Amino acid sequence: MQQGVGTETLQDGSVYKGDFYGGKKHGTGVYNWIDGTTYSGEWRNNIIDGQGTYEWPDGRKYKGEW
Repeated sequence: MQQGVGTETLQDGSVYKGDFYGGKKHGTGVYNWIDGTTYSGEWRNNIIDGQGTYEWPDGRKYKGEW
């Protein structure tokens, strides 16, 4: 079970680097999908929740509350 700060690499090549609590993404972290999409910000119980920035490969960006 993941706890603290670490890196999780998924089978599809996506990578999460950040905080874990009780085996879940919880706290702050960065998630990089294989298509180039990224999210950097707050997580709660494996869900994007709180302040963060989501960026798409085509250059669009959303920064704010989730």
